[in-house]
Amino acid sequence: MIEFPALDVKKVLSRLKPFQQKSVEYVFDRLYGQNPTHRFLLADEVGLGKTLVARGVIAKTIAYLREKHVPQIDIIYICSNQDIARQNLKRLNPTGELIQNPLERITLLPRLRLNEPKRAKELNFIAITPGTSLDPKSGGGRWEERVLIYHLLKNEWEFQGLAPMNVFCLDCTPDNFRGYINWFHDWYRIDEELASVYLAELRKRPDLKEGFAKISDKYPRWDSFLSDEERIERKRIVQELREVLAKTCIRFLEPDLIILDEFQRFKSLLDPELEQGELAHELFDYSNEFSEARVLLLSATPYKMYTMGQETESEDHYKDFVETLKFLLNDNTKLVHAENLLKEYRQKLYRIDEDDGGLSRTRDELESILHAVISRTERLAVTADRSGMLHEMPTEMHLNPDDIKAYLKTQKIARWLNNPDIIEYWKSAPYLLNFMDDYKLKRNFREHLEKDISADDISELFSKQEGALLP
Repeated sequence: MIEFPALDVKKVLSRLKPFQQKSVEYVFDRLYGQNPTHRFLLADEVGLGKTLVARGVIAKTIAYLREKHVPQIDIIYICSNQDIARQNLKRLNPTGELIQNPLERITLLPRLRLNEPKRAKELNFIAITPGTSLDPKSGGGRWEERVLIYHLLKNEWEFQGLAPMNVFCLDCTPDNFRGYINWFHDWYRIDEELASVYLAELRKRPDLKEGFAKISDKYPRWDSFLSDEERIERKRIVQELREVLAKTCIRFLEPDLIILDEFQRFKSLLDPELEQGELAHELFDYSNEFSEARVLLLSATPYKMYTMGQETESEDHYKDFVETLKFLLNDNTKLVHAENLLKEYRQKLYRIDEDDGGLSRTRDELESILHAVISRTERLAVTADRSGMLHEMPTEMHLNPDDIKAYLKTQKIARWLNNPDIIEYWKSAPYLLNFMDDYKLKRNFREHLEKDISADDISELFSKQEGALLP
């Protein structure tokens, strides 16, 4: 009998505010209630706890699937980077059970550490990033993937000598890559069940085995001469082996609930016509005899109300909104109807002073379509402080002499970098150079470091600016 980790759904929900509980119930009902949708967008305003709502949805989903006797429940979390994944996986897990480190790449799923138990078959929380896991067509991948594929194929394809290693080596130095292959079993073992599924898929692609054998014949030495066409063919074969592995891992995962956090950062995943979206839709559209995958998008501000004139070349918020609606509805007939209602609603707004003209009816019909796949909660505006749903915890802030000194020192560094005044940045965060990675000031600083500036010059600059950086 399957023993799932203990889960008290009532306890999980009791920790939420009333409006968050309502969001959980509504989202879950839309995903698993009568006439359900398989895709939903939670677009609560910033600071209202979308992660906590998602945690509640996960708890109810696990409980529901257990009642349906689903033997394996997989929760997939997709976000922009591994740091966010590590932070949010713990917050999203309602069971309190320890979660292993998130997968850096989905293609590494068959690789298990020697001291690591086989991946749980009952309940799994798995985090992946789209750039590394859902875009295997980006190239030959990392050496870890190629070493794993080498060992998956070694016996099946009867590898002999150094030629197969040379094919997989790509951008690695030959000695290092061969060392990685030789040391693999000192650190890892392979999930035999997943490996057998992967090999079964490759047997449907005899062209890959034949192509690999041909390119291996050209590669008896790591520095063997290859024509440009042969180099392209070599990379293509490795790329396709990665792609088949990625698709196999997705099917092996058997995803039940997929959460895309701040999805607007990787909207290309929503379009199956794009290369980046093709593999993602293998995940989104997964189904088996026990359940069908559900997708929950999270984003506080996916779109602005309108597109400014100066934005038209780079952004079109209406077009982006329609593309997201296309993904959520997953039905072209419903999408066309929604677009027509949007146009009709806009036209009737221009004539609002004449007569209602069916405006209310159009609005209600449009709201009905949108509410079926989108939920947004905003702070109440009826109270004087516009925070009716929140209990404010006032915090006193005091400006002290060290703060002023830190500003002056950081400003001096900014001027050395030919940057404008940094007072607005300084008011937002301390130790700017430590924390503002994607801002112009930090980029300028890095560019200066790459120039012909001696270490003594840098040391002298910062030794006089104590307090500008973290110790």
